[in-house]
Formats: sequence, structure tokens, C-alpha cells
Amino acid sequence: MTAYRNLCPSQQPLAQLLYHTIKQSKLSLQTIVQKMGYQPKNVLQACDRLRHVIGSDYLGLDNSYYDFRFSSLEFLQALFKALNIQPEQYQDELNKLQNHLQSKQQAIKNTPSYLLRADIDFDFSNSANNWLTKMGVAKFYQLTLPDDFAYLDKLQQENMITSCIQQHYQQYKDNLPYHGIIKGYRLIIDDNKQKEVIKYSV
Repeated sequence: MTAYRNLCPSQQPLAQLLYHTIKQSKLSLQTIVQKMGYQPKNVLQACDRLRHVIGSDYLGLDNSYYDFRFSSLEFLQALFKALNIQPEQYQDELNKLQNHLQSKQQAIKNTPSYLLRADIDFDFSNSANNWLTKMGVAKFYQLTLPDDFAYLDKLQQENMITSCIQQHYQQYKDNLPYHGIIKGYRLIIDDNKQKEVIKYSV
């Protein structure tokens, strides 16, 4: 079976270049990764990595797949070399991709994290094993915010918080173990420099 039949390339230009070069070469994935320097015992894992890289929008440079032989960039460089693809065919596009990925990672790093928690008083005085009991009620404290919460505007965020609090309160106000009483809620905002706490009453 030829290698290209096992590949599903992303639309990334370098992924397309790699895919079509492999298709034209008619080399098997096993042959390619062995040319890259992988030992026979590691060939299957290396083939999986090759499939992942060509199917990735970032060619695996986001460290979404790794092994102990090559870093993400080293893997690509070895792959280009094994396929006789010259630097002038890929270097500019590779630099653009790395810069874009770095900007994206920096933006994620600068995006605040949000944690919405309930303030609950439990009566553990009659508990036989206090620390196990506290672990058992941990699920009642945290409320789930949507993954894109940080990217909503302020009004949308406030509406989402209000909705989450109302749902949580209605579900648990009379239904908590150990005589639990909900005293209020806190939104904890961490921007990697400092934490801000906003309190909500019930």
C-alpha cells in the first residue's frame, strides 16, 4: 500500500507540499521514517506521528505530538530532508507558521482565566472521616463556565454568570449533604499577574 493513501492532509500549504511530495515519491511511510533515522522498533509510532503532522494545521509545532527522538521542529526538518525538499521550498512558509503560532500562544497566555465558585457552609462536626468527606463535597463548589467565556463581552459574561448561579442555587439550595447552606458565589479572575475576586450574593 502506498503511503499517501494513509494520509489526510490539512489545508496548511506545507502539509499539502509534504502530502503531494510523498504521493509522487510513492514511498511507504515506513521507508520515509526510516530515512529520517527511526529504528525499526519505533517505526509504527513514527508513522503515527507523520500522519498527525501532515493532518495538523500547525504541522505538530504546537507540541500536539512528540516522541523522544525529535522535537517538533526537528521532526519537520528531518522529514523535509528525507523527501529531498529544499529549504527554499518551505522556509518562508515555515517561518510564517511559527510566527503565527507564537502570536496565538501569546494571546492565550494573556487571556485571563475565570473560575466561578459557590461559598457553602457544611456541617462536618459528625463526620467520621473529615478529609474524605470534604473531598466528597468538592463537586458542589465549582460551577462550569463555557470554554469561550473569556472571549464573551462583559454583558454576555454577566448574563452567563447570572444564569449559572441561578441554576446552581435552584438545584442545590435545599439539596446539599451535611446541612450545606449556600452563602454566596465568587468569580475569580486570574490574568497571570494578579487575581481579582468578584462576589455575588444569593
